[in-house]
Amino acid sequence: MYKERNGHMSFSPCNIKNDEFISIRYWVRKIRKEYQKLQSGKESTLTAMQMKRLSDIGFDFNPHGINGNKSHKERWESRLQALKEYKARKGDFTLNEREDPKMYHIILNIRKAYKAREKGAKNGLTDERIAQLEEIGFDFTRRKAPTVRDVPRSWEERFQQLLQFKEEFGHCQVPLNYGGVLGDWVRRQRMFYRKLMAGEPSPLTHEKALRLSSVGFCFE
Repeated sequence: MYKERNGHMSFSPCNIKNDEFISIRYWVRKIRKEYQKLQSGKESTLTAMQMKRLSDIGFDFNPHGINGNKSHKERWESRLQALKEYKARKGDFTLNEREDPKMYHIILNIRKAYKAREKGAKNGLTDERIAQLEEIGFDFTRRKAPTVRDVPRSWEERFQQLLQFKEEFGHCQVPLNYGGVLGDWVRRQRMFYRKLMAGEPSPLTHEKALRLSSVGFCFE
């Protein structure tokens, strides 16, 4: 109703003057606070399904781009470094909340964001960040007995899977839904290649691009 009448989802104080929507304003403020918790690696009541439903109607979770003194990039780099250090100490990302509450919620919220992306929601977990997490072996699932498909893979391991695919089918045109993750990995290599060629930051190095090209990988 609010979006139909006002044509946006900003919900700023100056936009909400009608008493009819005052309660919505406070509810929106609460949602954004829960989203900020999620982005900061803290426990949040905001679920992947709720994020998906809000994203579908154009809800702006962070209209001013403000969340503490650090930028989104700085907060992400800090969390990524913490994950690397944890993996170096423990060997994997299996832990309970009592063992390390802060790290537990960082991992939990990344998995929530990943699950939300799979359902079509847009959030701070970009393709580039997924690639960075894959490089350190981050497990996006949480299962007692992970299958071979669920085991996190590095770029090199995915490349070897691509070679196996080519050996079996004679080409590198992996369907998006093939094997669950290999198809999505191939899609992201193409996107990263376009960034590389445009001079933008990209997880795909020239060396990796050359290796892909040498086995007949099509970047178009």
